[in-house]
Amino acid sequence: MRFDRYRTGHSGKDHKEGDKPGAGNLHDLGAHIIDQAIQLFGFPEAVFADVFAMRDDMIANDYFEVLLYYPKPFRVRIKGTVFARESYFAYIINGSKGTFMQQRSDLQEVKLLEDTIPSLETWIPTPEGFDGLLHTTINGETVRKETRSEMGNYMQYYEDVYQALANGKSNPVPAADAVLTMRIIDAALLSNKEKE
Repeated sequence: MRFDRYRTGHSGKDHKEGDKPGAGNLHDLGAHIIDQAIQLFGFPEAVFADVFAMRDDMIANDYFEVLLYYPKPFRVRIKGTVFARESYFAYIINGSKGTFMQQRSDLQEVKLLEDTIPSLETWIPTPEGFDGLLHTTINGETVRKETRSEMGNYMQYYEDVYQALANGKSNPVPAADAVLTMRIIDAALLSNKEKE
């Protein structure tokens, strides 16, 4: 899984790129895909990482590659950089039966930045064209087909947060989940520091 951007200069967001605790691409974007890995596969057995600042005059990291170890032969590789001018598939799954690749095609953030008013209903159309590829074997036949993702809706999450705050419903993201993500980030930074 990867989360890339193209930004050769400082964004002006010192809390993300300055000399502050929690700044850096690993904390900023890496936290999202680490959380996804935990939700999909559970907490890993071990962590190995390469984390550093690629841009000149940067203090906070802007590149990371984190390897999450699960029971053999399963691994999850998480990557992010600010030097990706061309997009890669954000999700690539390789296994004994084939490969699935998926673009990061959720347009909600883009639409919010364009001042589109969100709603609890479907407010983002499915992408035009295909944004994924499945190459596998089904019933002894090789299948290679393009796929199209379904659009998500952040609004249900924010409604759940509201219900937790205002009406005592359960928190959609318990603090324990955030702690697990931070434990992996801390382990990645330690791995990078110790080069192990």
